[in-house]
Amino acid sequence: MQKFRERVPSQVSSSSSTRGSKLREEKSKGFCPLQDDEFLLRFLRGRKYDVGRAFTTLKNYYMFKSEYSGVITDLTPTDLKRVLELEHVFVSPKRAPGGEGLLIVFIGAVDFNVCTLNEIFAAGIIGAEVGLETDASQVCGCHIVFDMQGISLRKFKHFIKPSFLRCFARCIQDVLPIRVKGIHAVNQPVYFDIAFNTIKPFLSQKITERYPYCSQNSRIAAKVEVGSLEPHLYSPESAPNLGSKHLSGTRFSSESDVKTVVENWLNGQDVISAMPGETSWSCVQINA
Repeated sequence: MQKFRERVPSQVSSSSSTRGSKLREEKSKGFCPLQDDEFLLRFLRGRKYDVGRAFTTLKNYYMFKSEYSGVITDLTPTDLKRVLELEHVFVSPKRAPGGEGLLIVFIGAVDFNVCTLNEIFAAGIIGAEVGLETDASQVCGCHIVFDMQGISLRKFKHFIKPSFLRCFARCIQDVLPIRVKGIHAVNQPVYFDIAFNTIKPFLSQKITERYPYCSQNSRIAAKVEVGSLEPHLYSPESAPNLGSKHLSGTRFSSESDVKTVVENWLNGQDVISAMPGETSWSCVQINA
């Protein structure tokens, strides 16, 4: 909490009249991104207000969207309703003391007879976009957790394809305006190191150094420093996630909603209960 307080004056409270202007001043022939302040601000925050790096990430974001449009990008929760109902992607309402968000993907539970790897990846991107709806996540970053409970060698092979690993590394490092504070694997098989050594060349040194994998929930709680990460908040059977029954809740539809959440959080109130009106922890709306 204190870490987040220290970051607020220089980042969250930036002037609304100038916070998007820095990126709008950057120009590139034929490149016309969305000129919305809140959208541009997440790129500035994700790159610590380095305008050059933020603009590069913004261009990468649009290039990635164009390259994978209809495959893993430009898909709505409605498009992925069937996949989201499998409940393999979990955006936790709990946060680390530093304010970091927590995105958990239960890859061990994936059934490739029901969905594809690209669909799971697309659902994960939606989860990341959900997290980026809030000022807190933009400022403080996030942890990504891969739960491999129940994974088989046959299933594992899908996740270590070079094309997928390159795409994943590119997405979290160069495309999404997200500050990854740590990548964690839990319940991993004995052959997991093979996959990590495969992906290592595609990862920056900073990301590699932030990869402390562990094998038990109690240890992930210690690594991520989420003291309140109880089993019922971690279990895919009972945890709130991106499944259909959780996607009918509210969306952070206005800047005032986001500010309400952040202000209440700073005052020590629960983030979810701080949402105005009838609430659900989820930030995504889905149509039946």
